[in-house]
Amino acid sequence: MSGQGEKSKLRIHEFRHRGNTYQVYLEGLDGQLFATVSAPNGLKRPLVPFPDEIPSGLSPPAIRMGYIAVAEWLVKNDKWPDVETRAALLRAADLDQAA
Repeated sequence: MSGQGEKSKLRIHEFRHRGNTYQVYLEGLDGQLFATVSAPNGLKRPLVPFPDEIPSGLSPPAIRMGYIAVAEWLVKNDKWPDVETRAALLRAADLDQAA
């Protein structure tokens, strides 16, 4: 599998906040790894836990934990998703619980 632009995806973490489940993924694109956090409605945001590049001395588990910490901080501190999307997700979660 060596197609240009080819993507692979690995879920590394899942957490709940205000009745919604968010997922953190490592995604490979053209030999590079990128991390994203995904909301239940399919909205995604890239994660950048380090200013420029990932320092070479970090172990894979440390890098994974850095991405997870950034994802949870963004969601739990209302930095992502935006206000309108959070409201829509809360309504959807309320409807799911009522059903």
